[in-house]
Amino acid sequence: ETVFDSTLYNLSRCQNLACLKISGCLNIPETGFLNLVDCRSLTELKIAGCAQMSDKVFMKSVAQMTTLLALDISFMDCVSDASLGAFLQSNSRLTSLNVSYNNDLTDKTLLNLARFGRKLRKLKLSGNENFSDQAAESLILNCEALVKLSFAQNISLTDRVLETLAKQGADLQELDICGCAGTTVDARNKLVEALQFTEVHCDTVDGKAR
Repeated sequence: ETVFDSTLYNLSRCQNLACLKISGCLNIPETGFLNLVDCRSLTELKIAGCAQMSDKVFMKSVAQMTTLLALDISFMDCVSDASLGAFLQSNSRLTSLNVSYNNDLTDKTLLNLARFGRKLRKLKLSGNENFSDQAAESLILNCEALVKLSFAQNISLTDRVLETLAKQGADLQELDICGCAGTTVDARNKLVEALQFTEVHCDTVDGKAR
């Protein structure tokens, strides 16, 4: 709550700054985020809930940062498929991404992740109503480095995605599909049985799913 425009300016002058967590800091004017471009050593950035940032400023700031390994832009509907795609294309080293509850994102983002997110190990895609089974499957099949994945509260996904996860998700350490209302009890139980070495979070049914 006490982070202002001048704070980001001063931090951008710290040559060895590697991690910056300013989620929910609403006092920063959106132009202040332009200072992030000068944080050339930054590898982790968390700006979740900074809803004052426009897509245009995201494109001019975060999308230009090529050193990031981890990014959290959850609860930021301002970010579009196009600007996030530009970021992904220039950040092939990215290993962790959280875009949960960004309700304007569509299948285009999943397809960009499938194409440019091959090194991702942690991915959170919770709370989106626009993703299709086909795009989700493309992501699952192509992002083979993933060990933690969340599709929680994605009500548009169906059993088809769970069947793909059951076949392709053996390397996952953790999977969250809680609140995926478009899936059935039977499919969730079969997924849990298939991924015996994965910590699966889903709606409990018949004492099987966990």
